[in-house]
Amino acid sequence: DTGSGIHPDDLPHLFDRYFQTTRPDKPAEGGTGIGLSLCHEYAKLFGGKIEVESELGKGSVFRVTFPVRAAEGIAQAETHQVTEVMAVATISAKSEPVPSSPDAAKPTILVVEDNPELQDYIRLVLEEKYNVVTAGNGQAALEILNGESKMENEELTQTPSFSILNSQFSINLILSDLMMPVMDGYQLLEKLKSNDATRHLPVIMLTARAEARDRLKALRIGVDDYLTKPFDEEELLVRIENLLANTKNRQLAKPDEDLSANDEVAVVGPFVSEPDRVWLESFEAYVQKNLANDALNIPFLAFEFAMSESTLLRQLKRLTGLSPVQYLQEIRLDQARRLLENRSYNSIAKVADKVGYSDARSFSRSFKQRFGKLPSDFLSA
Repeated sequence: DTGSGIHPDDLPHLFDRYFQTTRPDKPAEGGTGIGLSLCHEYAKLFGGKIEVESELGKGSVFRVTFPVRAAEGIAQAETHQVTEVMAVATISAKSEPVPSSPDAAKPTILVVEDNPELQDYIRLVLEEKYNVVTAGNGQAALEILNGESKMENEELTQTPSFSILNSQFSINLILSDLMMPVMDGYQLLEKLKSNDATRHLPVIMLTARAEARDRLKALRIGVDDYLTKPFDEEELLVRIENLLANTKNRQLAKPDEDLSANDEVAVVGPFVSEPDRVWLESFEAYVQKNLANDALNIPFLAFEFAMSESTLLRQLKRLTGLSPVQYLQEIRLDQARRLLENRSYNSIAKVADKVGYSDARSFSRSFKQRFGKLPSDFLSA
């Protein structure tokens, strides 16, 4: 191709499953990091290989080679030709999925995903139990929620399975990808949770980014659930069902509200309670402020926040999915990477000390295990 090329540091990892570049100069463009890995596996399956040559600013060349074996007789060749023709005919005859009519008895899910094939697959998984509306990115999702989606705006959204504009249907849950063009999942989540009209909507992040750092960021914003790709269909359906049930239970727990029989989707409070959000923000701020303190450990934090160690464990596990030890390490290493990227210090030992590591070697090992690169790689880049 004649694109921007691939950075030399990324080339060794290009065929690793779920790998995506983390270079600061590359914008988030969606994708899952699966395609090239599959190409590599298919090439190996057929006894071949795939190679890449790339130069920054000039583009890339992918070369796939397969071993050639002589066909065993004319009949086999003819059979192959017939099969090939049938396959082409099948593909040509394949029609676009016909949008199903909305069912007022079904909850409605907004799927925000920039990959059309994955959109179709998720729709197939969900459509038996739910009405499904799709959007190609966060901006398109907001326009649908605001009743401003324009069907002709092809670059922003895929055509919804049915029009919800000026209709009786309301979105009950949002299932969103993380990495998307125009507006990514983080930006969408921030806008949803900061708006009184949409903060009650349960949001599930469905993404290939499984790092604890990404989970933490989404959880701090207020995501209700987080599921990594590739996902299990049954698990996705169970999580959706539980979130919708929890939302309905919270609605029924408000006897003072005057709800009509048709008012199925009442505005309820955010799924992550405000006290939990405030506590998590204050806890993280305290940890960030005291990272360099050698005494910053679990007993110290439990004492400072007036709770037992077991209570602190349960609290963090419930809110972040991480144990206190994992949480502390994640905060320390993430801060270290920011210091290295910003060239705040030119010494590994100094960076280690600033984030609470007394031993630079131990810090380097943990950093390499977490980010796949040594701290020195950042300083020498």
